[in-house]
Amino acid sequence: MGRTRGRVFVVRGDIRRLAVDAWLLPSDGEGRVEPSWVAWPAGAAEQLAPSEPFPHWTRQARRIRRLQGWPDGLPRAWAVHVELDPSVPSSWFIEAAADFVGAAAHDLKEHPPARGLVDGRASGGRPLVAVPVGVAGIGAAHGDRARKGAGSLVKALMPELHEAARDHGVDVVIVAHSDESWVLAQAARRQTMAGVELPDALRDALGPALDAARQGRLWVAAGPELALATGLPSLDARLDDVLDRMGLPDARVATLRRLPAESRLAAVSDHLGGATRLGEVLSQPLQRAHHGLVHGLLAGLPARRLVQWTEDDQLEQALSASGRPADALVDGPGRPGAVGLLRLHGSMHAPADLGRALLDPGRHRGRLATLAALLQADAGEHPHLLVLGHAPDADLVRLLNLAIPRLGGDGRRPVCTVLAGDQDPTLPRLWGRRLGWIAPATGPDGLHRLTLRCLDWLADGAATSQRLLDPGSRVLLDPADQALARAVDAFLAELPASARAGHGWQALARWLAAHGHPGTRG
Repeated sequence: MGRTRGRVFVVRGDIRRLAVDAWLLPSDGEGRVEPSWVAWPAGAAEQLAPSEPFPHWTRQARRIRRLQGWPDGLPRAWAVHVELDPSVPSSWFIEAAADFVGAAAHDLKEHPPARGLVDGRASGGRPLVAVPVGVAGIGAAHGDRARKGAGSLVKALMPELHEAARDHGVDVVIVAHSDESWVLAQAARRQTMAGVELPDALRDALGPALDAARQGRLWVAAGPELALATGLPSLDARLDDVLDRMGLPDARVATLRRLPAESRLAAVSDHLGGATRLGEVLSQPLQRAHHGLVHGLLAGLPARRLVQWTEDDQLEQALSASGRPADALVDGPGRPGAVGLLRLHGSMHAPADLGRALLDPGRHRGRLATLAALLQADAGEHPHLLVLGHAPDADLVRLLNLAIPRLGGDGRRPVCTVLAGDQDPTLPRLWGRRLGWIAPATGPDGLHRLTLRCLDWLADGAATSQRLLDPGSRVLLDPADQALARAVDAFLAELPASARAGHGWQALARWLAAHGHPGTRG
């Protein structure tokens, strides 16, 4: 079989909530699954057919099958016999995971799914299948054994999934259940596959954003193209749909469609009965139970602040699935340690506010003023702004002209990086080296796929050696880090108990725990 360019992505999140074509669902030899795996969406578990035992588990027996009774319209769940006996080696799961990729790819080719959850633009037309790591039952029966053997498991798993992705022409996303397993998966991919493939010129252009991510000073602005690429309808498309259902004469509808968006919004609002109803009607097409891969990758970035143009909740879903709190930033900074999310056009979950924001441009200007104030407050941290998924239009120009003066910098290195399909020739002349503009020669589909790769590369690069001292990750360390880990072990072994009573030890213990040392686990 000819090889295609399927890729392996890594995200931190909840595999059940990611918009994929198919996902691996761990099962025991009797075909039973843990209730928590099928507890969401509500009501799905009640539709499942009674479990049936797999054939006697030998290496020749079939250990993979579609989960019978799983509702249509959801990502296809495949029950995979991974066995829960602690004596079963990790290779038992790895073989099944690679077989799952092949079986799912064949099934999706023979029975293509409706393009509702996974839009072809997000994957370049390739199916997207997901494999979980970092949970009990994945290569180990108990959480403690899973943790201790996690490094070896993901190191052996990664090249097998990479090979399966290329052989079967699919993309594979490894979904890490915890921060720990996410870091280990990134390290395993870096060691076994040399990390995320990206041209050197693109790596150089993204370098300032990567440095900012590592140092906790990265801001990310998510443009409307990211939502469109996951299949969500644009505001114009939603307005046109409402016009078609208003029962007006065709000539009147045609006239309204020729009006500017602001006039169409006002006309639709008057017909529906006000701003609240306008917000409700325009929010309904954005309802999605699953978030896209691009939002999962975004949620994995250690961003200090997030800015979003669109009203959908895909990014909030992804942040929640990754275990990171998100605060809506409207009037000022939110909770300490939370990821601040500023919506420039309102939220689908606040339809009255959304309707008013769509009808009153002044409310949008108010959100921009909030953004300016937040950037100004962060100026001492030297933030870097990464803009993704936005065409070079008036909205983007307005944002850049507001943000760049507040980002500081010495003019020798970009303080803002834009990844867009086209370049506005006036902006580089205006801002010089303070603005980095990445404009690859590709269409919208190729641009979105490149955005996925860039986000994956940034997340991989930002996943520092925070599991350096975890015994389960030692197999993934390079020789220098292994030597450092052994030296720390030796230092701690010789440290007397009396030295562990002061404030200095408490600070050191926090550092040790942050880097995975087992002796400091709470």
